[in-house]
Amino acid sequence: MSEDPEHAGAAAPVISPDAVPSGDRTMRYMTRFSCIGPACEEDCCHGWRIDVDADHFKSLQRAAAFSPGEVGKTLQSAFQILPPKRKKDRPRFIIKQDKDGRCPMLDGQGWCMVHGNFGFDMLPHVCAVYPRKLRTVGAGLELTATASCPEMARKILLDADAVEIVPLDRDSIHRKVLQEGMDPRDTRPFFRALVAVRDAFMAIMQDGAISMEERWFLVAWFAKRTQDILRKGHAKADLAPVERELALIARPDVRAAILARYERLETPATLGLLVARALVRPHAKAHIRPRWSVLANTVTGSYVRLRELLPESDDEAEHDRRALEALGSAGQKLATAEVWTEYLRRRDRVLGEPVAAARAEQYFRNYTIHTFFHRLATEENDVMSYVLRTLAQQAAMKFLFYSHPRVHAALDALRAAPADEIAAAEAHLVAELDATAADVFYQVARHSEHGVLLGWLVKMLAQQGWFSLAGAVYLIRF
Repeated sequence: MSEDPEHAGAAAPVISPDAVPSGDRTMRYMTRFSCIGPACEEDCCHGWRIDVDADHFKSLQRAAAFSPGEVGKTLQSAFQILPPKRKKDRPRFIIKQDKDGRCPMLDGQGWCMVHGNFGFDMLPHVCAVYPRKLRTVGAGLELTATASCPEMARKILLDADAVEIVPLDRDSIHRKVLQEGMDPRDTRPFFRALVAVRDAFMAIMQDGAISMEERWFLVAWFAKRTQDILRKGHAKADLAPVERELALIARPDVRAAILARYERLETPATLGLLVARALVRPHAKAHIRPRWSVLANTVTGSYVRLRELLPESDDEAEHDRRALEALGSAGQKLATAEVWTEYLRRRDRVLGEPVAAARAEQYFRNYTIHTFFHRLATEENDVMSYVLRTLAQQAAMKFLFYSHPRVHAALDALRAAPADEIAAAEAHLVAELDATAADVFYQVARHSEHGVLLGWLVKMLAQQGWFSLAGAVYLIRF
C-alpha cells in the first residue's frame, strides 16, 4: 500500500482481542421476526435437503413408536438414513421428501406436525433454528438471520431502523446452536482485524451525507488497499497498514479525497448480459424452484432483445457452450447494447421518482449493513473477494428489482393519477415496491445459498478481468 500525501500522519486505532465485542448483540429486525407458517409464500419445509441431528432423530423414532394413527405412520416413514462416506464417520439422517419436494410432516394447513403434536423441543436443530444464525464473536454472542426466508427479508428491508444493533437477551434464544464465528484467540491477521473492519464498513454504509455509490466506493477502496494483508493465507502479517487505513477511512477529509478519485467508469454492457445469464442458467444438481423461474422469466421476458441472447437449453454444459459461441458476435454486441440501454432507462426511471428512490436506497442500505453483520468477511479468501461477491449479488438484485414490470406498472399509475389521487397512487407505489423488493431479495438470497448463481457469476467476472477495483466500480454503478 503506497503512501498518499493526504494520508500522512494519521493516528491508528489498535486492533487487538480487547477491541472485539464483549456483549451479546443482534439487529433490531431479529426482535420483530416470527414464523408466519402457512401464510409464507415459499416456506422452508420443501425444496431443499433437510438434515436431522442424531439426538432428535432418535427422539422422533421413539415418538413414532408410541404415536397412534397417522402421526406414528408418518414419523416412521419420514426419514432416510444415509450411509457414512468414510468408515470413521457416523450415519446421517435426512427428511424423506414427497414427490413434490415437501416435508411429509407438514399437516393439511401447512403447519408442522412435529411441532403441533410434540412441541418445539422435538424439532430437529435445522428446523428449530432456520433462518437464524447464532455464533460467537469475541467474548459475546451474535444472532442474525438469512434473508432467504421471505418474512425475514421483509423485516430486514422494510423498516428504516431494522439494522440497528441492539443488545441480545440470551433468554430469548430458544435453541442455542452455535454456528461458525470469530475466536479472539485466532492470531491470523484477517481474523484479528475482522470486527474493526466490519464496524468500519457498517459505519460507512450509514453515512447519509454521501450516495450509496460513494459509500460502496469507499468500502472497495479500503478492500483493495488491504487485500494483501486481509486474506486467509497469511498466518502472520503486520496489521499496522490496516490500522492506518481504518483511521484514514474514518476521516471526512480523507473520504473527500478518495471520492474525488471515483472515476465515473462506464459499466460495460456485457456485464448486464452476464447477470441475466446467471439468473436463467440451469444447474443439473439444483432443485427447480417454480417461484424463482417465474421471477427470472418475468423479468428477462420483458426485454424483447434479451430473449435472443439467452441460450435455450436445460443442460448446464450446453447452455454455457452456446453462450460462449455467441459471445463477441456482431449481432450479439448490438442486442447486448440495446438490452443494457433499456435496463439503464428502467433503473433511472425508478430512481427518478423521489418516493421510489428513497425506498430503493433503504432496501439496499439495509441489506448491505445486514450482510456485513450477518456474513463475516472471513467466509471468503480475502476482503476484496468478499466485497466483490457482495456487489455481484446486489447486481442480480438490481437487475430484477429495477426491471420488474410490477414496479413500472405502479410508476405508470402514479404518473397517470389525477391531482386528488396522487397520495393514494404514491401509497400504492410504495406497497408494490416493498412487495417486489421482498420477493427479489429473498429469492436471490435463497438462490445464492442453495443454487449456483453467485459462483458462476463470480467466475465469469474473473474471466473478464473484472474481479478487481475496476470491476467493483462497474458493479457499484450497475
